[in-house]
Amino acid sequence: METRETRRNAGAPFTTSKFQQDASRKLGMSVKRAMMLAQRLYEGVDLGEEGTVGLITYMRTDSTRVSTTRWPRFAR
Repeated sequence: METRETRRNAGAPFTTSKFQQDASRKLGMSVKRAMMLAQRLYEGVDLGEEGTVGLITYMRTDSTRVSTTRWPRFAR
């Protein structure tokens, strides 16, 4: 047996349309239900003593591009 180190890159983030398509195709969800669940993940879940924690940062986007005019430090 040979052991070696490998690297894996993270997948691209979901756009709204891709999220809705995959929720429908893979999970059989309606668009409305998928977006309602995404909203609940954004608003967060109650973890008791730790309080409410959001599980996703921003759920609605049509682009994975970061604006170079809005965020000049990322342009470099």
